[in-house]
Amino acid sequence: MLSNDLKNKVQLLWDRLWGGGLSNPITAIENISYLLFMKRLEKFHPTVNEKLKWSNYHDLQDGELKQRVEEVFFYIQNDLSKEDEPFAVEMKKAKFGISTPSLLEDVVGIVDDILSL
Repeated sequence: MLSNDLKNKVQLLWDRLWGGGLSNPITAIENISYLLFMKRLEKFHPTVNEKLKWSNYHDLQDGELKQRVEEVFFYIQNDLSKEDEPFAVEMKKAKFGISTPSLLEDVVGIVDDILSL
């Protein structure tokens, strides 16, 4: 069973994405998944470049955070797996939909909060 704190944080994340323009539930879920994957990347791929580790960029702000997240997403989308693997094939179609720096900053903070519970 989910704790009330966790439910509240997930609802906050959902509301923030909705208010930021991601009103399509599938798009919101995709982007939440991408952020969770980015957060866990350094755990599952410890040799990844330091610049691409969540722990080195999650506290950045505004355009700097947006640019770094775009770099990490590009890495995940293009360099993480071999071209013919199912993950790579699906990620070629992926689009990261959080384009507003303030929205990105908010949701990164909420993801940090969720995974710290």
